[in-house]
Amino acid sequence: MAQDIDADMNTLFKAASLAYDVYHALFKSSNLRDKGIDNAFYVTVSTAVGASFLLGLSRESFAHAVSLSVVPNISLGVARTGRLSMWKAGASANAARNGVFAAIMAKEGLTAPELPFSGERGLFQLSSMFDLNFEKDQPKIFQAHMKSYLCDYHSQTAISIAIKLHSKVDPAQIEKICISTYWFAWNEVASDPSKWQPSNRETADHSLPWIVSGVLLDGDFGEALFTSERFNDPLIKDLCSRVEVKEDTELTSLFPNRMPCRIKIFLKNKQTIEEYLDLPNGHPDFPISDGDLNQKFLKLATQTVSSSQAINILNHLQHMDLMQSSRKLFDGCLVT
Repeated sequence: MAQDIDADMNTLFKAASLAYDVYHALFKSSNLRDKGIDNAFYVTVSTAVGASFLLGLSRESFAHAVSLSVVPNISLGVARTGRLSMWKAGASANAARNGVFAAIMAKEGLTAPELPFSGERGLFQLSSMFDLNFEKDQPKIFQAHMKSYLCDYHSQTAISIAIKLHSKVDPAQIEKICISTYWFAWNEVASDPSKWQPSNRETADHSLPWIVSGVLLDGDFGEALFTSERFNDPLIKDLCSRVEVKEDTELTSLFPNRMPCRIKIFLKNKQTIEEYLDLPNGHPDFPISDGDLNQKFLKLATQTVSSSQAINILNHLQHMDLMQSSRKLFDGCLVT
């Protein structure tokens, strides 16, 4: 949208920061996950707010945009439970599209229910009443968590541990793998039997047993873990069957300030090897370095474009602070 209206960069960054603040406030205040509503709902509302800011909507139109983002767009949490589908990867993109659409419709004069939250049969009757508490410290965009590895965020610490353990253990000698973690991680990536027998990328990249088993075998995390051939690989399937994942209440008490994981490997010779980590690389308290971020960008981008094109785009993005026009920012990312 910023590109379309040629917003200046300062306005674009303000809109993005505002969207992050709204997302964070909704997430912290509403607890909608417990009501079966997916976090893509937060994306829709926050995107509508950011887009409305970009469009310079009046107070009245802004309110209509928020309502239009809420009323038609309740996202069900079933998108991220059990054996996952491709929709898991599309849910937030669809939500962002819906947020933009809400802002555009409000700009064009479409009116919306005036009480989307507290009105009769509004959101509060599905969930419960909550107040949006905006924390008045630094913008929440600076507290965003970044992933080092392209999979569920709650597997990040376990991956780093498994990479370290790879050099210390012969997978053929492993009798059992015990993974202890906090409740939310267990619930997200290890509470369903499908996590031990994934048959597609969507389930496998949200499977703590599968990911840890693959990294212990390979010594690294990568797309090789998610090929159709790998889903039929007897080595990783056998190792995965020996993985036990459990909640440790002590580790749960550390979440969300920490994201702790402990992996203990029992060997056939009765020896044990254990590693612990409580912060993934990319956590706000353990920021990912520019070098690691650049490498991640190039590794992913070169799956689609040539190395030279990826490097050119990266060089362009690294100078965005010198740009005035957001259109110039996005035009510089075009691939011909």
